[in-house]
Amino acid sequence: MSQDYVLIAEPDPRAARTFMSFDMLCEMLALSPNELLGQGRHTLVERLCALSASPEDLRRRLHVHADGPYVAREEFELSHPTRRVLRWTARPVRVPEGVLRLAVYTDVTAEVDTRVDDLTIFLEDDA
Repeated sequence: MSQDYVLIAEPDPRAARTFMSFDMLCEMLALSPNELLGQGRHTLVERLCALSASPEDLRRRLHVHADGPYVAREEFELSHPTRRVLRWTARPVRVPEGVLRLAVYTDVTAEVDTRVDDLTIFLEDDA
């Protein structure tokens, strides 16, 4: 079963701030909800990169351009303090005030591990 962590940001990605998060995301980032709320996307990305075995690669993969709404999806692995695989999905959401950027971080560790286990069994049976 996956666990979603949702963040909603302002229309301008340069000024994007976290409006909503879940305790599980805060726990994973070792932040209190009050510390995470109001933080910019850059702060969140840097916090995630610090938990990765390849910070520069993850920073590149999570990079977004400041122009216009974007749709993105990426899976990445965090290695600290415990291994987790997250799927980041971003999309614009129209609201009366304009367009917000919705970012959903989903813990897909169990799903990815099951795929790897299934592939390993398939390869072993095929050998």
